[in-house]
Formats: sequence, C-alpha cells, structure tokens
Amino acid sequence: MKAKYLSNCSAIFVPWQISDDLRGDLSAVFKADWTTEDKCLETIKSTFEQTGYALDTHTAVAKDVADRFANPNQPLIISATAHYSKFSHDVLRGLQQSPTSQDPVELFASLSKVVTRPAPHRRLENAISRPQIHQTVCNADISTVKNEIDRFLSR
Repeated sequence: MKAKYLSNCSAIFVPWQISDDLRGDLSAVFKADWTTEDKCLETIKSTFEQTGYALDTHTAVAKDVADRFANPNQPLIISATAHYSKFSHDVLRGLQQSPTSQDPVELFASLSKVVTRPAPHRRLENAISRPQIHQTVCNADISTVKNEIDRFLSR
C-alpha cells in the first residue's frame, strides 16, 4: 500500500516525505552513491577487459557503485540503462581509444571496430547516418526554444 501511494505521489510531482521507519526499510534494500568521471572510465575499461562487454557511462557508474556495496554471499543485478554507442566518445576514452572526431558517424564507426558486445545499435547507426535537419542553435531560454519548435512544426 505504501509503495502504491508513493508511486502515485511521484507520478504527479508532489513533494512527499517518508517516515523514518520506511526510510530504514528502503535503505536496507536500496543503495545509492556516486563516482568520479575517471572511475567511470576505469570501470568501462576494466569491465571490457575482463568480460568483453562494453558498458555505457551510466551503467559504468552503477557498476562502480554496486562493486562498493557488493556482498559476495548475495547476488547483485545491475540493469543497463542505455546502449554504449549512445556515448561513443566517452566509451572510446574509457577503452583508451583516443577519439579523433566529434562526428557521431565517425565515433560510431570507431567504436564498432573495437566493441562487439553487445551488438552495435543499428537503429542508432541508421539515425545518425541520416542528414541533419535541425540546424538552428537557440538561446537557452524557454520562449526562444518554444518559438523555434513552433516554427519547425509549422513547416
């Protein structure tokens, strides 16, 4: 019942507080922490060297944090949050392959030469290979962004 109530509250973005008892119960099951960019890149490298599997940057953070909380007598599951090729530049850096470009097509191709697990993300590859249709750079204010969206949609 408490979990259903909490999820309903968060779905409508209402701030809520939980009791100390519930916080204690949740803390016994869920852990949270952070890592540095360098440790994230090291985790990408070490995981790839040990398993041949490429982690995306978000999952590398999760793995580094999980490794600190790991209990050898208890299984631990990390659910990957993204595909590594969405973060080609940083994954290449983590694998100590110096990216020579910021171009998404070139980055994807470079990464595909190094990594085979998991398989390259073909839909992403197709998407980045298409001609770029959005050329406008907007100021970072909401009215400018809204106006640009309206302009684009009215074409």
